[in-house]
Amino acid sequence: MCIEPSILFTMYRQATSPFGFPIDGFMAALASPCEVPEVSYTLRNSLYGFDEHGCPVFAKPDKRCHIEELAGMMVTVQKQRWPKSLFHTDHTLSLFRMAFDIMVRLMREPRAFVGLGDGGEKEINVRDAKRSERDKSSVWLGCRHRGKRVVIKTTSDPYMKLRYILDGAIHYFLGRRCRTYVPELHFVSLMDNGDVAICSEHLKSPSLYNWVNRYLVENRPSHFWNRGLWFMMHNICRALQRMQQSAQFTHRDCHANNVYYDMDNKRILFIDFDWSSIRVGDQVVSEPRFLYDTTRPDYGKNRSVDCCILFRSIHEALEHRNKRLNGAFDPFMRHVYYPLFKRYEKESKAFLMQRACTEKAAIQLYKLSTLKNSLSGKFGHHYGVARTKKLFEYKMGYYEWACMTPGSILQFLNTKKHYIF
Repeated sequence: MCIEPSILFTMYRQATSPFGFPIDGFMAALASPCEVPEVSYTLRNSLYGFDEHGCPVFAKPDKRCHIEELAGMMVTVQKQRWPKSLFHTDHTLSLFRMAFDIMVRLMREPRAFVGLGDGGEKEINVRDAKRSERDKSSVWLGCRHRGKRVVIKTTSDPYMKLRYILDGAIHYFLGRRCRTYVPELHFVSLMDNGDVAICSEHLKSPSLYNWVNRYLVENRPSHFWNRGLWFMMHNICRALQRMQQSAQFTHRDCHANNVYYDMDNKRILFIDFDWSSIRVGDQVVSEPRFLYDTTRPDYGKNRSVDCCILFRSIHEALEHRNKRLNGAFDPFMRHVYYPLFKRYEKESKAFLMQRACTEKAAIQLYKLSTLKNSLSGKFGHHYGVARTKKLFEYKMGYYEWACMTPGSILQFLNTKKHYIF
């Protein structure tokens, strides 16, 4: 059964902080977004904390970078060009300072621990759990906490600890405004061994990637799945639009494995907020990443980047599945999916050519999408995708694309409805 677009998703405020104490006050020290300074450190230089004078402590303190030139999306350091977003600003440092202060406060809270039961406030039963290691962290699937199946993410790495706390803070702030769209966040805590742990709901529904690859089965008539794909795109855009309006939230890593889509139970959930941003009052809380420029005026306000990343990420899976099912999705692909991205390509070409007269970033992005990486080359997004693979839409997220905002896509879908129904 397809999810009807008229479904109303309830929203309510999370009553208690998963940290065990309010964290809003920690945002008071956040610096406003600003330009990259003349001397900076890269985000790849692990930040371990802050000393007694409030100065950041880096893994390689002698690796200071002297910025020689700012040019659009790029900076020049020692005559080499690097993405500007790779370098710290006062704002990005203050985000990690906020996380560090929260971690210091967590030291006064009860610790999470692994026990034989699961009824304690922060007791975790891992008897039947499966553990995997990735990126200096551990993920435990199938744990139990207070009678519920949960996922536990832990890390002992100092830099990852700060990132986990920012991830948990964004998850919490989003849950206060749009609880329907995020897994339940049980706690963010220190473990008894000093690791930082995030405990959240274990999801039973498939990721969107698995839904496309496994749930679009052969024993259904083609019109069922064409309508299902239309409703999928429609409902996800509705969800993103509501999160943008109610929470001023941008996921920024919204690929098909970070969106969970339960068609039968009418539920859409977003996970992994370690690239995300959310506006809380006049402040932007985000996790700094090298593909996102925090110096831009529209930082934390881009409404198109999530749709661009998400729907591009299912392109290969849709084509592969459609081929295996002998063109069962042809109506959706020919009248909805391909025309949507053709419209986006057309808008971006005109926009970038217009801005190229005054903005170096526009020149850089235009060249990215050309055959010969030049302004005179043949333009097409497939050239940029071939050149940068999965990073293409993250780079294109430098600008907001009017035709790829959730609201614009919803209008577009309605104009194509007669091809599907």
